[in-house]
Order: sequence, then C-alpha cells, then structure tokens
Amino acid sequence: MLDETSILIDSVRDAEGSMDEKCHDIFLNKEILAPILKQTIEEYSDLTVEEIQSLIDEASISKVETISEYPVSKDVKIKPLDTALKSVSDKTIYFDVFFKAALPKDKQTKASFQLYVDIEPQGAYYVGYPLTKRSIYYVARSLSRQLGVLSCETDYGKLQKCYSIWICYDPKIPKKLKNTACRYSFTKEDIFGTVEEDESNYDLMEVVIVMLDTSADTDYKLLDYLKGVLTYDKEKIMEQAGQLSPQAEKEVEAMSGVGSMIRYLGVEEGIAKGRVQGENLFAKLILKLTSLGKNEDIAKCAADADYREKLYQLYDIKEENQN
Repeated sequence: MLDETSILIDSVRDAEGSMDEKCHDIFLNKEILAPILKQTIEEYSDLTVEEIQSLIDEASISKVETISEYPVSKDVKIKPLDTALKSVSDKTIYFDVFFKAALPKDKQTKASFQLYVDIEPQGAYYVGYPLTKRSIYYVARSLSRQLGVLSCETDYGKLQKCYSIWICYDPKIPKKLKNTACRYSFTKEDIFGTVEEDESNYDLMEVVIVMLDTSADTDYKLLDYLKGVLTYDKEKIMEQAGQLSPQAEKEVEAMSGVGSMIRYLGVEEGIAKGRVQGENLFAKLILKLTSLGKNEDIAKCAADADYREKLYQLYDIKEENQN
C-alpha cells in the first residue's frame, strides 16, 4: 500500500471528531433544516420551505448554546436548546440540534401550538445497541423536559409534541437498510367500544430514522437532498432549499474536505477490504485535487466512476507499472 494511501486513511481517522462536528454545524442552519422538516414532519408537509423557516421559534435562533427565554439576536443558526439534559435520577444526554418551532396557524389550538424538534446526525450505525431504542428514549426525554421538576401542581396539559429525527450516514449500514426512512409514532387503538379523544392529547412523540447511502443515487427527495448536503452538491441543495445565506453556504463547504468525503462516501470501507490498486490511484487523485483546492471535484469523483477516470487521464495518474 502506498504511503499516500496510509496518510489518507490516517487523516480520515484523525479527523473523525471534527467531521461529526462540521456535520452537526450544517444542521444548525434553518435553510438547511427546512426541506428536512417539510418531508419528515407531517404538520409541515403542505408548507413551502420559506414558510417553515418562518415558523422556527425566534427565541431558538442564536449562536448561544444555553437556554434563554429572553429575546436574543436573530441569526440563521439554531442553537442547541439545552443540549445537555439531565435530572437527579436520569442519565445526561446531549441533543445535537434541539429547537422549537410553531405549528401552522390552521393547526394550532389553545393546548397545542408548537413543536420541539431534535435533529441527530449519526455517523456510526453499530454502537452496541439499537438506534431505534435510543431515538425513542431521546424523544421521551424531550417530552419530559418540558415540565421540569414534577409536583402535585404540574400541568401536563402544557406538553407539546416532540420529534426526534435521526440521519445515519455510516457506510457500514446494512445493505438492506440503505436509503430507507421509517417513522415511529404514538397512536390510539380502541380495544372495545369507541373512545373519543382529541388527537393532540396523545399524539406527542414521533421518531424518524433515515438510513442514508451517500454513494448511491435515489429517487426519494429527502434522501437525494441529504446526500446533496453531505457531499456538497450545491445544485441538489438549492433545488429544495433555495438560495442559501453566505453562512449556510460556508458551512456546507466545510463538509467537502478530503477526510469527510472519504468517510461519507465509503472509501475507507473499500480500503479496509483490500482493493489496493484502486485505492492507490484514488489516493493520488485525492491528494492532487486537495493541493489544487478542487473540493467539488473530490465529492464528484468519489461518487462518479466515469468522472474519476477522466480526472485520472487529465492529471496523468497511472498505476505504478505504467509509469
């Protein structure tokens, strides 16, 4: 294996923590979030992305990382709303992106008027336990946190609906689960007789889990959009998000570095399987493109074999026995 390939693998592993941080930063932008919410939150399905952006609670829009009910300066970022959540008896958990958003006016009632939304980008599929159980625990905790310390005077009628949306982009996701999305919700079933109940009294928790394969094409808009975000395909992003603010564009660009592209597009997994000849060529190409600052070409060549071959020819990159 070439030294360049070894360096490439090391750079992936060393940068893993910062890649996850950059990934999380992207989802702090309301322009990036709006198309995701439109396709995962039923209450927003009929709205435009601009309307959805306007519903994000102004008190949640800040670069500040602590909760505050006082007015804060407006920004395109959504603060992690009390990202560290703990109680006397419960384990501390950390939400990646946690914010409030208003329901559309035609769906608001006196008792139900806003949503609590948790977005969880997940770089690892195999974590020693089912992600489904973790996601259900998270959405339950986001519901319970609304009431604080319980007492005989606690008003449970104040509870608002919570969503926990998980976006897993690990190349090691099982093949049968790749490019899938599943919803888990809390519903009512009459065992016998008919019980009339306002849906807003029990429809309080939903989990959406997306298993994304960034190396494969898909006809599903949500998956296509998320792939665009994680691979910095500006055209794909703007097809659904519209024009991005300079801040959002800057942070999406930060995802297009060499390490993140290799990890998200599964090249590291291919290296581990021993495809030495192809890896060496690809390592040379990545290093060449990096030196030239051609980040968009890095993303494109990793996903498009034909384009990769054209770049091999353009930069005269050959197997060693051809040199």
